[in-house]
Amino acid sequence: MRRIRAVIFDRDGVLIEDVGFPIRDDQLKWTNGAQAALAWLAERSIRCAIASNQSGVARGYFSIQDVHRFNDTLLSQAEAAGGAIETIEICPHLPDGIVAPFNVVCNCRKPMPGMLLKILKKLDVAPEEAVMIGDREVDLLAARAASVAGAQFKGGNLLQFVQGLIE
Repeated sequence: MRRIRAVIFDRDGVLIEDVGFPIRDDQLKWTNGAQAALAWLAERSIRCAIASNQSGVARGYFSIQDVHRFNDTLLSQAEAAGGAIETIEICPHLPDGIVAPFNVVCNCRKPMPGMLLKILKKLDVAPEEAVMIGDREVDLLAARAASVAGAQFKGGNLLQFVQGLIE
């Protein structure tokens, strides 16, 4: 069995509830077992990251600064619960978006592997030492494109799901 050194999470629908472009602090609702999963991984020195499409920027729903502020709140809540998310990569792009310069084709929007490859490089982790946990097919396709194992989380308790993958 291979050794997992890093878990890359999709954000909306995996770590937090997908309420449709969450951006306000009152919309930050952790999924069942998510904070416990982050703490469990931290106890085992398994590094955590997030790769998240954020097309709401290109759509004009919110600014990239709003996304960073929301993610900062997420990071502080994760840390307070004993977890550690080392890096967050977002893709604010959407080719038919209305906000320049974000209305472009890119290599980071899942299912493309750009965000995952950047995370692997930042964490200095080989693809075979990582797993991507997402709730949608685009997450699994991005994992495959980055040569990373992919696992689809369909709900339930994220801690139990992660434990089933790692142990």
